[in-house]
Formats: sequence, C-alpha cells, structure tokens
Amino acid sequence: MNRIGLLFIIIHLFSFITLHSLEPHGSSTVRFTSYTIDDGLITNSVYSIFQDSRGLLWFGTQDGINLFDGVEFTIIGEETSVSSGYVYSITEDERGDIIISSSSGLYRYFFETEVVEPYDMSLMSYDVRKAIAVDSGGVILSLADKGIFYFNNGQLNPLLQNLKVNDLILEANKIFVASDNGLIVFDLAGGKTEQIILKDRKIKALEKQNYILWAGSDKGLYQINLTSGEVHPCAGTDVSVTSLVSDSKSRVWTGTASEGLILSECSGPEESRSFIEGTTVLSVFIDRSDNLWVGLLGHGLKKIDIHRVGFSYLGSKEGLDNLIVVSLWEDIDQSLWIGTFGGGLYHFSSTGALLEHFTANPESSGALGDNRVMSLFRDSRGKMWIGTKNHGLYYKEKDLFIPVRGSFSSIYTVTEDKRGRIWATTQGGGIHIISQEGSLQQTIRLPDVPTLSFRTMLIEDERVYLGSIDSGLMVLDLEGTLVKHYSPESTAVHGLSGAHILSIFVSSDQTLWVGTAGGGLHRYVSESDTFQGYTTQQGMPNNTVYGILEDRQGRLWTSTNKGLALISPESMSITVFTESDGLQSNEFNSGASLSGRNGILYFGGVEGLSYFDPLVVSFNDKTPETLLTGLKINNRKISVNELVHSKVLLPKTLSALEELRLTRDELVVTFDFKSLHYSEPEKNSYAYYLDGLEPNWNYTGNSPNSTYTNLLPGVYHFRYKSASSDGVWSPEKSLRVYVKPEFHQTMIFKISLVIAIVALLLIVLQWKIRKSEEKASLLEQRVQERTVDLEQALIREKKMREILNVGERMASLVSLTVRLAHNLNTPLGSSLTALSFLKTSLESNDPNSQLIECCDMALDGTKQAVQIVHQLSRASSAQALPAPVLFNLSDVLKVYISQYWISTLKKAGIACHMDLPETESFILGSISSFQEIIDSLLGNSLQHAFTGMDEKNLDKEISLKVVYSEKVALLIYKDNGKGISNEAQTKIFEPFEGSSDSGKARGIGMGLFFVYNLIKLQFSGSIVSIHDEDGACFHMKFPLVKKEQES
Repeated sequence: MNRIGLLFIIIHLFSFITLHSLEPHGSSTVRFTSYTIDDGLITNSVYSIFQDSRGLLWFGTQDGINLFDGVEFTIIGEETSVSSGYVYSITEDERGDIIISSSSGLYRYFFETEVVEPYDMSLMSYDVRKAIAVDSGGVILSLADKGIFYFNNGQLNPLLQNLKVNDLILEANKIFVASDNGLIVFDLAGGKTEQIILKDRKIKALEKQNYILWAGSDKGLYQINLTSGEVHPCAGTDVSVTSLVSDSKSRVWTGTASEGLILSECSGPEESRSFIEGTTVLSVFIDRSDNLWVGLLGHGLKKIDIHRVGFSYLGSKEGLDNLIVVSLWEDIDQSLWIGTFGGGLYHFSSTGALLEHFTANPESSGALGDNRVMSLFRDSRGKMWIGTKNHGLYYKEKDLFIPVRGSFSSIYTVTEDKRGRIWATTQGGGIHIISQEGSLQQTIRLPDVPTLSFRTMLIEDERVYLGSIDSGLMVLDLEGTLVKHYSPESTAVHGLSGAHILSIFVSSDQTLWVGTAGGGLHRYVSESDTFQGYTTQQGMPNNTVYGILEDRQGRLWTSTNKGLALISPESMSITVFTESDGLQSNEFNSGASLSGRNGILYFGGVEGLSYFDPLVVSFNDKTPETLLTGLKINNRKISVNELVHSKVLLPKTLSALEELRLTRDELVVTFDFKSLHYSEPEKNSYAYYLDGLEPNWNYTGNSPNSTYTNLLPGVYHFRYKSASSDGVWSPEKSLRVYVKPEFHQTMIFKISLVIAIVALLLIVLQWKIRKSEEKASLLEQRVQERTVDLEQALIREKKMREILNVGERMASLVSLTVRLAHNLNTPLGSSLTALSFLKTSLESNDPNSQLIECCDMALDGTKQAVQIVHQLSRASSAQALPAPVLFNLSDVLKVYISQYWISTLKKAGIACHMDLPETESFILGSISSFQEIIDSLLGNSLQHAFTGMDEKNLDKEISLKVVYSEKVALLIYKDNGKGISNEAQTKIFEPFEGSSDSGKARGIGMGLFFVYNLIKLQFSGSIVSIHDEDGACFHMKFPLVKKEQES
C-alpha cells in the first residue's frame, strides 16, 4: 500500500470564510510528542537543535549533547569536557563535521571517526554562544558578553566588541546581529556596521526567509522587510521572545520566556495561537520532514508534524459535560444535536454556543425519559425523533418530549422511508413502523430470523437494510418482507464475516458497505452476491467498524476502536489517524457518525466529538533520508577503528564508507539503517537486498536491519531504502561489500591446482599403462580359472534341477494321495456297511459260525483302511492348518509386501503398485496361509510371467488392489507379463494342469491348486482367473467379518 499520509492542517481555524460554520463548534487539538531523560535525553533542558546534512538531529542541553536518529538518543563526547557545559549552538562545516558551541569552549565532532575534539585549544577558555563556519578553517564566533570575532589559523580577530550577542545570521557578506543593543547589520566585507534597527529593544532571536527578517525581542516579535526597510510588530506576540523559526507557509513559531510557544503570521489574517502555555521555550527548530521541535527549560523536548495541527474537537470546555457521544444530528441551520450515554441531549448553535441541554426528569411528564440518547433523527416534516436506551422512542414538540406509546424500551436507530413512515430498530423488540403523527402502526418480527435485536438500519429507495446484534445482515422490502438474509452460517458462501453488524452505508456509486464487530469492513459485490472483507491484514487499524461516511471526493472514512481509517475505494489504500493526530481518543462509538451539510464529518467517541473537513488537508510528501547507522559482526556491534579478527573493518563510520571489506571469519553480518523522517519514526518502513545474492527487494515493515550469514567470496552491493510513515520512499542507497576469498579460493590457487592435476594425470597414465601390461599376462590364467568355475557351476545347476524334479514328483504324489483318499473313501464306507450287515445276519442265524470270525477280520481291515483315508483327508484339509484369527487384509498385505517382497521385486526390475484403502472390517483366517497365497502368486509372476519377453523394452509391473463392499473384500492381483492361454484358463486350478505343452508355465498348475484350496478351506473364499490381454489377473473374494462376530 502506497500510504501518502493525509495529515490534517486545520486551516479553518485561521480562515473565517471557508469553514465559518465549523470554527465555533470546538477547538483545535494539537498533540505534541514528548521526549525526556526517560527517553534518553541527557537533561530536560534543551538549548539548541540542529539537523545535519545526513538527516541526523542534534540536541544541545545544559549538560552535553545528544544525537538522535528517530529511535534512540546517543550521548556524544561523554568522555570530553563538552559534556560538562551548556551547548548553545550546533552547526556543520563544509566537510560535514559538526561544530559545537558551548560554555566550555568550541568543539568539533569528526563524523567519519566519531571523535569529539576541541576546535582549537586557545578557544577552550571562552563561553562560545554561536559559531558560523565561513571557509576552510575559518569561523565567526559569538562570545558571551564579548561580541563577535573571526577565528582562523589560531588567530581571534574582533569584529564587534563589548557587545552582548544573542543570535547571528550570516547572509552573503552581511551579518545580522541580535544584541541587547538592537538589531545590528554588519558589513563583513567592509568591516563596519551598516545600520541598527530597533535600538530600544533587546533582540533575542532572528529568523530570515527570503527578504523578510523576523526579530524576537524582550517586547515581542517584529517583522522587517529587508527590501523596503519597513518594520512592524506582530500582533499577539507582546512577550519576551527566546527563539524563532519559520515554516513553509511563512508562519513564525515563537518560543517565549514564560508564555510557551506562539504561532503567528505577522502580515496575514490569522490570529496568533499559543501552545504549551506557562513554559519556558529555549529553542525551536523545523527539520526537513516538517516536524517542529521545541526545546524547553526543565521539560525536555516537544515535537509535532506541522502538517498535523489536529482535528477539531468538542468537549467539556465547550459545555459537553458527558463525553460519551452515541448519536448525532445536524439541523438545517447547522446547529448540532449530540446524544450522550448518560448525560442526556445537548444542542449547540452554529456559533458554538450551548443552546440547550435536556436531561431525564421522572417528575415531569414532558421531559426526556432517559439520559442515554441512542439515536437522533429529524424527519421530512421537521419533527425530531429521539430513541433512548431504556425508555423507548420520543418525538419532540417545542420543548416537550412525547413518548410513542407501545414502543419497545431500547431504541437504537430511527429513520424515514419514502412514504414518510418512521422506522425504528430495537434491542429485543423487532422493528417498529410509526405514523407521521407518532402512533405505533406495526412491529415487524421476522419469523425466519432468530433475533429481535437490531443495532443499525439504512433505508435506500425500496430496500431496508437491517444490521442485527447476533444474526448478521437482513434485507427487507418496504412491506417488511424478508428478501435476503446474510447469516453467520452463510459466511463461507457470501463472505460476510461477523454476526454483529454495527454500520451500514451505501456510497455515491451505489456500493453497499457493512461494518461489523470484530469482522472488519465489507464491500458488497452484486455480480456474485458476495462480500469482500477488509481487516487489519489489509491495513485497517481495527476489525470493529462503528461508522462509515463518504467525503466529497468519494473516499470513505470509518471509525474503529483504534482511530479513523481513510479508504480510497479504487485502490483500497488505507490511511490511519489516531489520538496522536488530535482525535478525541482512539475509541469511537456506533451510531455516532454524521456527514454535515457543508461536507464536515463528525465522529463521536468515548472522550467527546471529533470533526473536520476532509478536503482541508495537506500532504506530508517530504522524502525521508536513509542512513546506515551500525554494523554488527557475529551479533556484536562494531565501532570505528575497532579490531575485528586482527583487522579494522570500519576505518570510518559506516555511512561514510565506500566499501566494506570482509573475510570468511565474519560469519554473521548485520546492517542497521534508519529512516530519518521524524513524523512517526516508529511507523517508518524499510526495504533492502544484497545485490549479488538476492534478486528482489526485501520489504521488512518497521524492522531497520538485515542479517546475512556465510557470505561466499565476491563483490556485493547492499542496497537499502526507507519510507516515511506516510508511504513516501527515499531514493535507493548502496554500499559495496567485498568478501575476500581464502587462498584456496583465489585464481592463483586454482591455476596451480590445475597444473598439479595435469601432472598427476600424466603419472597415473604411465602407471596405468604399466598395470595394463601386467593384467594382460594374468588374463589367460584367470580365463582358465573361470572356465573351471563355470564347469563346476554347471554341475551344481544340474543337481539342483534333479532336486526340483524330485520335488515336483513329490508334489504330484501328494496330489495323487489326496485324490486316492477321496476316491477310496466311498467304496470303503460301502464295504464297511456291507460287512457289518453280513456279520449281523450270521450272528442271528448261526452264532457259532466260523464265517463270523472272517467277517471280524474283514471289518478290522476295512476300518484300518477308512482310518488311513481319513488321516489323508485331514492332512489335505483345513484341520491341519493354523487356527484362524481376525486380521485387517490391507494392513497385513501392506506390511508383508513391504518387508519381504519389495526389495526382491525391485532387484527383478518389477514395479509393485498397491492400492490398499483403510477399513475397519476384518477377514477371518490364518495370516500365515494368507501369506502363502501371496507368496505363490508373486513367486509365479516373478519366475514365469516375464520369461521369454523383451524385458529391456518392458516396464514390468505387478499391482495389488483391494476393493471393499459391505460383506466382501475383493483382492485383485495383476501382472503385465505374457499371461495365461485360453486353453490353460479352464484348468488353471487343477493339479498338473497348469503346464503348457511347451513347459514354459510349469509349476503354475500345482501352485494355484494350493492357492485355490487355501482360499476355499481356510477363508471360505473363492478365486477366479480373469482373461486379460496384458498379463495374468486373479480376483479373490474374502468374506468380511466384524469384530463382534468373531465369537
């Protein structure tokens, strides 16, 4: 935000034409900033003030001298005798060094070395009141009670002797001398007095601007026209003058011996005005930022930006005994009505006189019922309406206050629609509509809105805007029907932040603005039916917006809990004004804002009423000066000529240095710089960047320093600038920074290193040639050894194949056993039944038959066969597997793949993709069996899926995805290998049926047979092979079980 500070000059205080109606309402408030010994001043008596060419301020006191950079005071020459005397005058010579005139002699402060020394030892015994440098080594001196002298080359030459000189001005070859014998004009070239003016006056101070010379005397202030020679006194300044300074408007600020500070314009229409009454002013000065500095006797320093002469104010001095202003109204005669919270109703005339004061009187039927007057409104017929906090609504007829019968007790806002009806909002009673005669016609209670409390209201044509206390913004038509409700719950949709609406305003471009309690200011965007918010993040002083007004330039003024905000709607630049600018306080009140008939804006708060004309403003466009003020190395401040790592980094002060030379020993480097604009130095802002390291500016707000660490060797330029509190940026300045490289970083070292590397490479090359010859002789021997190793490896591979074949045969035998057990189980059962029946028949017919014994033997053998078959069946069934448990399929799969398979797959060049969503469902079965299923699938893919394919041009992939439904978890396993033929698809889960004719898929059939049985027997699930052109794909279903079903 480019903040050009609009700082008020209350011109209407000096003009009886432009703002005649404003002047009588109150007084102008000038708020000075004070500095005392608590802020760093040596003493509270300041005799002289000076600003040097760099922008720094110097203050001479009765006990030494202070240097001020806007933030802190520094004592100068504390170890020298300059700190033990009165400092009457400070100036600067052509080299930029500071000349200090004191009661203990004349001194010079060498700016580059920060050293104070006597100007010349021969002058140390004199009480020097003022010095003016005229040429190299030459200076004009005013010595106490001795006159004026010219000092050069150790010689003190008299110009005017035996004269008490109070002030000097050197202009060309003339010296204007303020003395106890009048104003003397001395011709320096001719060495004689030209004339004496005001001989009967003791002239104490002089100020010159163009051809006008002002002379302050013991009898007042005089203006002298140097062209015509006319001399006339300035009205209202018949006091003993001690000091003078003129501003850019040719006004004179006059310090007096006992009457404080006087502002006057000798030849203009303005009356003189007094400030800081009852004090002794020792010195006055206006710096290049247009700040007025006032040095006082015993009371320190006072400062004010002369652009900020203040807002107009109406308070207890004008008769407003209760300062809590909550409502306002201006009549056509420009008289002002003020409602207060507890003090009743006040009426001030256009001349500023208190006309009437109405307070509550319970004993009088025509009196005001409540001293808390929350709203004021005069309708189109001239009737005044008054809303109170606890006694309802009144209208005024002559001096009687007539209550509106039936009105709710708490009335916040009163206004009128185009039909002439009066609308009033209440706290807890809805919205009243009152007839022209004053009878309550209707009370609106909105059925779809959860509140009956409304803080503010605005009627704009056919629309009624209502701001509630706790339910946001409502829009009604004139019939009282709700058209739109922007509730707190709809903030995400419409953007209106804040349930409590404090202010509503429609600007001249028909834009709706809404102020909230805590939510900031909002602008309505009709195209999207949304609000755009502006809070402290965008520059607002506070997020509580009590009032919104518009000036004649279309700018908005809002009152908050932290001052006033001036807003330009086009750029949304925000300028803040606070109590220091002359406001009644920083805290304002809702309902207490009013735009007057002549453009005057009124804002009431907790300490009275502030008002002003927004067009009567002045821009403080003074450009700040920016100065490097300090250097820190490794977080320690460095002084001039101080040794740092055995070297001097600052042979002179940093601001006078052209280049700063550093080494790698300076690991942390901090630059301190100040903006020497003194209006509001705490609000000055800064920017910097290190050219050669950073591409763009760093805007650091109010932080006036930058730190860099471990700078690489090279040349940099530290660039910096600052802005005043009004947003005016200074020109860019820069300091060259050179970081010296270490020896190993220099060009000499690099060249030497290249030569050494080349030589080393030649040596290595010769060594490699020799080694290659040795390797050639060993190559044949190693080939023979490798051949032997290869033959042995082939033998081992052959044996492994034989073992694998045996394993396959054993697997086939297991399968065969399972089948035999199944096939034998039925006939054996039938045989067992038949034998039992036969034995029973024999026992019944012939108990002693030998056939019974034969039957027993057959039964025993058959039973043994059945037992063997059952054992084989159990060995191939789930009864031989581990006990089932509940487990999360996604979690087990994710952990098992990551821990045991991911590295193997990576080595094989296979990417594994897993899509395993989180779930709270479980499957019931053996974790080890589930892991065997995964091992079989991955093993088959790893061993067989990609064999015979062009693996170099193939991105091998395996994916595992789990899809959960309400009752089933579907595990989808897929690879992008060569896949399974259509013929094999139908037999894939049968033992020995997975092998293709070529044998390339051997092992698949038996492995998937086990997978099939494990899923079916252990998990009660199923597996199918899905035909896929791009590889093998299996879908496995596992029933889901909830924890409560585990039992």
